[in-house]
Amino acid sequence: MNPLSSIFAACSLVASQALASPSIGSLAESDQYPPEFCQFFAGKARMSVVLELKYWEAKMRLDGKLVRLKVEEAKCLRNCVVPGESGVRVFRLSAPGVAATLTKKVSCARDAEVCGGLEEGGARLEVSTSAGRTAMPIWGKYCDM
Repeated sequence: MNPLSSIFAACSLVASQALASPSIGSLAESDQYPPEFCQFFAGKARMSVVLELKYWEAKMRLDGKLVRLKVEEAKCLRNCVVPGESGVRVFRLSAPGVAATLTKKVSCARDAEVCGGLEEGGARLEVSTSAGRTAMPIWGKYCDM
């Protein structure tokens, strides 16, 4: 294979992987949970809800389809949230054919008995499906979780 063919093959592979990533879409109002849930938006403007958590369930739209996911918090091994310190909380979201991770930095008041809330601010969402893998920064409102 000549060098030009190698470069073309590599570019084609990268392009096909980029096109194959799952598409994270906005939830329609009819898809959203009733009040008392955690909402995450595509940006700080809070125009497009891309993920909702309620108790230990989640909803998101992938490749145009509404997907319901089971939510579990990953056991913290380092950079844990404790009273008086910031840390990271990681949630694993799963459904048949879908694996996702929500990573959120949070802080906890020094005098807090429980550090359970997710404060308003940035987070990261990574999603894997048979179509590929994608990641995006998201913005969440404060919620208890």
